[in-house]
Amino acid sequence: LARRGHRVAFLDCDFFAPNLDVELHAHGELAGTGYGQIIPLRTPEGFELVSMGSVYVADQAVTMDEEAALPQIAELLRPGEIAWDSPDYLLVDTAPTSGAVIQASLKAPDLLGTLIITQPSSMARADLLRSLSLMKDKRVPILGVVVNQAYRLCLKCGARENTFDLSDADIRQALLTWGVEVIAVVPHSRDLNGHFDGLADKIIGARSTVLTVGPRPSGLPRRLVDLLLRAAEKRGLIK
Repeated sequence: LARRGHRVAFLDCDFFAPNLDVELHAHGELAGTGYGQIIPLRTPEGFELVSMGSVYVADQAVTMDEEAALPQIAELLRPGEIAWDSPDYLLVDTAPTSGAVIQASLKAPDLLGTLIITQPSSMARADLLRSLSLMKDKRVPILGVVVNQAYRLCLKCGARENTFDLSDADIRQALLTWGVEVIAVVPHSRDLNGHFDGLADKIIGARSTVLTVGPRPSGLPRRLVDLLLRAAEKRGLIK
């Protein structure tokens, strides 16, 4: 989105495991208090970011319960609460759940849709179906599904092995009745394991999230941007 000339900001609504500030290298603490006085952090690439991870110290437990988190999320989503520098797109990161916290996050104004990240496992599929049901109930458009850590390639013979008990084909089958598309299948790689900083750098640069293990580069960055732009055009937010 930024490479196409749009101003982009990030809001980390995963109140109980906030880490976007770490992944995007946004160091420091949020400044300001009160209406319109929350000053976002800046990533090295110039993106604005508001994350609860900038409030808690690195090893501090998050003791806020869900009842206390709901008004906090509503406040962050309310126009004028955060002193954003007029971004064109606000990307909101949420936890994988169908509970009250994510439902509060879905009340963001001018919500274009949601991108669901899942894994090909029985447990993740159960969460995926709950998320799909929630989005349908809340009438939130689903931009697509990304199957992450879908498989690994044997370093000796190159054979493809499923990482979990299911395959990306099983996820596609589960999505048939929902009319939702899998827009990317990302393999697991030992090159990525534990190196989320490098992965974030690749995503920021709109480069492939698949390293040398895939037969072809992932089209995820380009396809996701196209989906977002089409959704915005359909809503009349851009021309």
